[in-house]
Amino acid sequence: MKQPNVAICMAEDRQAEEPALRVAMASARLANPGVPIVAFMPNATDAFVHWAGTQGQIDIRRYTPGSGNGWNVKPHALLELLNEGKETVWWIDSDVVVLQTLSTRFAGIAPDALVATEEAEFARYHDEGARAEAWGFEVTRHFGFTLNSGVLRVTRGQQLFLHAWANALRDEAYLAAQGQPWDDRPFHLLGDQDVMTALLCSPQFSQEPVHILRRGTDIIQYFSLGGYSLWERMVDLRTRSVAFIHSQSYKPWRRQELHGAEGRRNVKAVLDDLMSDTSPHSLAALALRPHLGDSCEWARPRTWLGAVLRRTGMGSRALTGLPLAVLADIYRHFFRRQRTAVPRTQ
Repeated sequence: MKQPNVAICMAEDRQAEEPALRVAMASARLANPGVPIVAFMPNATDAFVHWAGTQGQIDIRRYTPGSGNGWNVKPHALLELLNEGKETVWWIDSDVVVLQTLSTRFAGIAPDALVATEEAEFARYHDEGARAEAWGFEVTRHFGFTLNSGVLRVTRGQQLFLHAWANALRDEAYLAAQGQPWDDRPFHLLGDQDVMTALLCSPQFSQEPVHILRRGTDIIQYFSLGGYSLWERMVDLRTRSVAFIHSQSYKPWRRQELHGAEGRRNVKAVLDDLMSDTSPHSLAALALRPHLGDSCEWARPRTWLGAVLRRTGMGSRALTGLPLAVLADIYRHFFRRQRTAVPRTQ
């Protein structure tokens, strides 16, 4: 039987993300044996390249494809693998854990559909065509939310879209916005996924078939206190259908960098530590430790409460941190401010 011509693609130009990449690659390799993993890493350390070479399946390319950089490299990297003859390519962000065999878990998705992800609810979630309007496009469809590009699947049929996406990421206004602080950027120029959302709502690509990976059932979007809600945890316990964990706002492998060598103990730092201690990404990383070539000390609990919540969670990602999820749901129901809405153009 002919094996599908599939690859998994990653890219990262920051050495500080290498611990997370070990987790992403090891999880993808173990869940998808035989599927090549291509990672574009122009600044990869020799130690990382050596580790990857001992794993099999992993091809480290120490250059940046096309003219992209940072997260703007995605369409260039995907196009390179499609041009090499791959029929299907999965993009996986460096802060994603892969939990299931992609070919079987998503066998029911139409083969010509572009696969993207529902944005985390506490991020810049809402979109009813506003990003397309802001780019000057007529709105011919909308998804009701921003598409997240942390996990994507493309096929050869999406090459025209990928070229358009790559060109839009070279737009002067977009590049100028990338040089601004995050909170000062126009909402439609925040990052690559805002551009992707705008294009897929425009007349040129509104007929492009899109399959959405949903929060809670397909992916855990671990963003802020509400990133893994009580409802999502109950669904996860019942179905075990989650295929990805995306550690969007909490980066346990970078805690020392974020809080300083001596560890600043302000409220935000303590909260970040607590959310990292109960993160499903951290739990998955520790489970993968034998395959990481790393002590994975960053994934161990740093707070006494985090350690208690891990013990009472009994190793379950859904039960670990459950009290925090309840508090977040109460906050969302009674006190949540409308911070996620984006303006519509006049």
